Amino acid sequence: MSADKSGVSADKSGVSADKSGVSADKSGVSADKSGVSADKSGVSADKSGVSADKSGVSADKRGESADKSRSHIYFFKERIIITNKKEKRMIIKPRIYPLRLRKLEALLRRLPLHHPKKTLVQDAIARTRAGYQGERSLDFHLNFIPPKDYLIINDLRIFDGQHFFQLDTVLLSKKFILILEVKNISGSLYLNSDIHQLIHNSNGKEESFPDPILQIERQQQQLTKWIEDRFSTTIPVEALVLFTNKHAILHLKNDKDSASVMKSEGLTNRLNKIELRHDTSQLTADQLNSMAYRLIQSHQDLQQNLLESFGIRESELLLGVYCSTCSAQMVWVKRKWQCSSCGMRFTDSHIQALQDYAYLCHPQISNKQARKYLGIRSGDTVKRLLVKLGGKKIGANKDREYEIPLPMG
Repeated sequence: MSADKSGVSADKSGVSADKSGVSADKSGVSADKSGVSADKSGVSADKSGVSADKSGVSADKRGESADKSRSHIYFFKERIIITNKKEKRMIIKPRIYPLRLRKLEALLRRLPLHHPKKTLVQDAIARTRAGYQGERSLDFHLNFIPPKDYLIINDLRIFDGQHFFQLDTVLLSKKFILILEVKNISGSLYLNSDIHQLIHNSNGKEESFPDPILQIERQQQQLTKWIEDRFSTTIPVEALVLFTNKHAILHLKNDKDSASVMKSEGLTNRLNKIELRHDTSQLTADQLNSMAYRLIQSHQDLQQNLLESFGIRESELLLGVYCSTCSAQMVWVKRKWQCSSCGMRFTDSHIQALQDYAYLCHPQISNKQARKYLGIRSGDTVKRLLVKLGGKKIGANKDREYEIPLPMG
């Protein structure tokens, strides 16, 4: 979902929504390479026997793994084309596990059990995960779109000269462009475009959301301007709001709004009607590929400091390595991490702990900081663990820091 779809203001959560994507490789990538391409320590330990909270964190692992395994990258004339072999779609920017969700899950793991901001973080995770799941459910319907006719870009965030704007999914064809704005909301939804208001009613509780039609109209204007500023051609830009939750019941005050707002199940039928309105090619195949590639090159991830957003100090975070089985704290014993509760032993449990540090504090860490953070006294042991991560070494001798690699996609 895009940033303004959460319906929750910063006053409620203290968080600005984020939607991460992965930018395409630079134009100098060769055909044989697919190189894809959080402050310092001072984080205090909570000694109250609090274990890291993993609630809800592992729920999406299967979907995350599926996202990683299904797509294949090819390079044609320095343009990235990602084909999904199983579903035969032409995806030039895949949908990936959101960076914001990874950061939120890291923050939840590092908050003490009774931290006052913990509920806010859990709520933010639920909203972000719902948005991601809604977008992924759209992918099923995209399977039925003729692959030879469209290029698909997911999770796009670009600058129009004044503002950044986010697009959940964009379909590009030689005849027109279609923006798809995804809403994953259950319950009864009442849209009154006369007063620009969407009311959500679920279990007797009402909640107001921004008018999604205004949102997509703004997106149309911004994308049209972006294209006009960079290309010597124009192309029609259409937009739809798709409600993906099967339990959503739509009530539209104005019948005309059904032209822009619908359930996702009707996407292919609506696309057929849009195709009838645009029967003349506006772009050549090369122009289409060039425009798609330029869009991906222009994508910029939102870099957000979650600690600042929630008003949490680094010193409030938990130190240490935690067991992936029972969430209890682990200790380094005989070249392995041993759980102090269930007794399980692992060799690489420090990796997630260091990734948490990178997401929340700083992308690099020194040997001294890592010894304090991981709870290991031996500098040689910590050096070996940091080198094995495979990240860049920055600086020399006592000033050296180690980059912490993060998962891509």
